Amino acid sequence: MLIPRFRLHRGRHRHGQGRHPARPTLWHASPGQEVTIVGFEALPPDFQHYLQAYGLMPGRTVRVLAQRPVTIVQVEHTELAFEPQIARCILVSPVSEKTPSEETNPPTP
Repeated sequence: MLIPRFRLHRGRHRHGQGRHPARPTLWHASPGQEVTIVGFEALPPDFQHYLQAYGLMPGRTVRVLAQRPVTIVQVEHTELAFEPQIARCILVSPVSEKTPSEETNPPTP
C-alpha cells in the first residue's frame, strides 16, 4: 500500500514574527503513555481519511508502544507505525492517570 508524500509547512508564520507555538504531538509522547488524538496538523484531507480508516481519529485514545526508529501506537487491537514527519502532525492530549484511590474507589453518582 502506498502512502502519499506531502510537504510539511515548517518555519515562520507568514503573518507574524515568531514560529508556530509548540503543541503536543504523537512524536512527543513517551512509550507506554496513553494519549487522546486531538486532531491533525498539516496533513492533506485524503491522508487524514486514510488514518481515520485505521481508527486514528479525534477523540480516540491510543497507547504509544515505541518511538524509535518509528512511532508505533496501538489502536484497539491494531498496531500502526508512523515515520517521524507523520507523528509530528498528529496532535494529542495526554490521558490523565488515575490515582490508586480512584481505581479502588470510583466516584459515586
